[in-house]
Amino acid sequence: MKKAFERFLGGRNARLMVCSLSYQAVWFAAVYSASRSSLLLLGPAVLIVGLALQLVLWRSLFRRAMVMLVAALLAGVMIDGALTLAGVLVPYRQVLPYPLPPLWLLTLWAGFGVYMATGLEMMYGRPRVAAFAGLVCGPLAYRGGVPFGALELGQNAWLSLAIIGAVWAIAFPLLLALAARLANGGRTSGELRVPRVGLMLLFLGVMFPASDAIALEGDASLFAPVQKLHDVELVRQGVGRLRRWMIKGCDIALYTPPGTTRQSLFDGRAKALEFVYYVRIAGEQFALASDETLKEELSSETYSRFKAQIDEMGSYFAAVEPGDRYLLYFVPGQGTALDLNGKRRGLIPGDEFADAYFRIWLGGKPLDKALYKGMTGNMR
Repeated sequence: MKKAFERFLGGRNARLMVCSLSYQAVWFAAVYSASRSSLLLLGPAVLIVGLALQLVLWRSLFRRAMVMLVAALLAGVMIDGALTLAGVLVPYRQVLPYPLPPLWLLTLWAGFGVYMATGLEMMYGRPRVAAFAGLVCGPLAYRGGVPFGALELGQNAWLSLAIIGAVWAIAFPLLLALAARLANGGRTSGELRVPRVGLMLLFLGVMFPASDAIALEGDASLFAPVQKLHDVELVRQGVGRLRRWMIKGCDIALYTPPGTTRQSLFDGRAKALEFVYYVRIAGEQFALASDETLKEELSSETYSRFKAQIDEMGSYFAAVEPGDRYLLYFVPGQGTALDLNGKRRGLIPGDEFADAYFRIWLGGKPLDKALYKGMTGNMR
């Protein structure tokens, strides 16, 4: 009986069954706990238990499993970080800051890395099958998390799923090729080679969107040439466009008093930024992105001084849908105000906060330098 059980465990079918059940348990635990703060560690706990079980049964796979766990985590940071920046998906966040994937998503990547090392040997050396599996199963896995409240897809759900499928059709064969190489003692046989063009596509499709956003000239026809705020007349200086992974994010117009130069933007003058959005953006993303930029832009003393106002302003931002407009403006003697579609969201009195906060877009280390150039196009 003991020998029969050992022969059963030694077969690939048994390993596939055990490892598949283990990964499914990790998937459900991580996705279910994603939006439930009291169950934050449920996914990692299930992952550790499943990993321990697999390594007890198949000790020889320890090195391969650990390497693939780390490789999958790194891939997850790049891929899901890029998808988040691109607006392709909006994961429920806990612990880790935007745009890093949240803990529950990283748990899935780690579990999948182990699964590739211990349970998917039959797919080694079959890049076409792996590409097809990534194309189909990748989007299904992400879509399966939506009903649990774990994430939301971009405004165009079908486009988001298509992009996810394309990314996974490249990433899955590459990760499997690494697992196969480890299984083959570091040697790559002919059928395990990954075409260099695939590696290049992965770099262009995954690494590039994770870099700074691409800003192009925006649609000036969406913005009035003049804004009049509290009897102060501001003129449009330029319009920039923020794009991520070929997806339009928003157009932003800068308004200042006539004669304002780039050097005089922060001398206490009135100014305004008007945003027109093309995609859905969660409210928390505004606060996270603003806070991270201001930490880079401001001195630690200045940041600490205005931290309360920065947090307060961040709380005014709500989720936007395509076509929505934010107007962020400062008028001396009035303060810094935020309107959404013409309705006041909040006001922070005082004159000094504005020059600090507007540095998110207009400072020496703005959110995006090319966007800055587009918005200040008519200024000296």
